Amino acid sequence: MFNLFKKRTQEVAPPIVKEQVVEQWQAVPQYVAVDPRDYPQVTVIAASLASGSATNSQFNLKRLLIANPEAKRVGIIVSSLMATQTQQQYVIRSIKKRVNGE
Repeated sequence: MFNLFKKRTQEVAPPIVKEQVVEQWQAVPQYVAVDPRDYPQVTVIAASLASGSATNSQFNLKRLLIANPEAKRVGIIVSSLMATQTQQQYVIRSIKKRVNGE
């Protein structure tokens, strides 16, 4: 009778452990570095173009990048899919690919 206002304890069920599938996304860069073996050809072409406009200039190549073929391919696929939509404008801000954490 005097146990009316006492807090009753309830058994707490153990938490259910679910396997977590970790999905990680890796950004696909728009430009990738060029193979160092291709540097001489590009520098000769760029230097010859630059020498025509300014003969007393100096040419320094800090890094050489080309468009990523994977990003180009995704851009072509997306643009062809969106071509069917009328009166719409889309901007691709980033391209990411799924990397499964194993």
